[in-house]
Amino acid sequence: MFKLQNVEFPAGSDLSLAKRLLITFNGTCDGLRQYSQDFNWINLSNLFTRCEGTFPSLQSIVVHTDGATLPSTTLFDSYIACYTLPAIVTHVEFVDVGCFVASTPSGLTLTVKFKELVELWEEISDLSFRSRMRALHGVVDESLANRTHQAFLSRLVFESSGDDTTCKQMDHFRRKMALRFNSVPETFNLNDHAWWTHCASPYKGYRDSGWRGLWLYQ
Repeated sequence: MFKLQNVEFPAGSDLSLAKRLLITFNGTCDGLRQYSQDFNWINLSNLFTRCEGTFPSLQSIVVHTDGATLPSTTLFDSYIACYTLPAIVTHVEFVDVGCFVASTPSGLTLTVKFKELVELWEEISDLSFRSRMRALHGVVDESLANRTHQAFLSRLVFESSGDDTTCKQMDHFRRKMALRFNSVPETFNLNDHAWWTHCASPYKGYRDSGWRGLWLYQ
């Protein structure tokens, strides 16, 4: 709906009463577009503009990136995109692993989350140490569940004793992201929640996102 140029103010509907909006990605597409940024991207400027006209009572927007080809990449790209909208977005920050929140001068909040990762992280945090170890020493693969378990336990170790290698990897990740968007690492405020999101589901650039090739840092 937000891509249609002729959508302005739908008349005679209850859209003006809506206070919350949930947006999900449709993962169905042809193979040529599957890894294109265009298919896995929301134009946030367009979104905010059209929501203002279509949903005048709107208080919050929640975007689930799970249906995107690379949910974590779409999450990070959306986070960085918020920094290109200083007149619309006043503050943006990763508030948990797999989730960031942006605020606007009008009071509208945007929450973007990789829902499966958020739920996995919450489930693991509720497990006992013994249960976590049993789960981790099960099938070893590159699944999201296994990587999330590894990231969770690595964070526990890092927070309890620190680790120079992890610190260097965090800094490298921030510098890589800053280099990609021609900025400085401090600009994007990629905090520890962002780093552990990357550990559980590594960032990889989409084919036509302006980044030469795919990269990840484990």
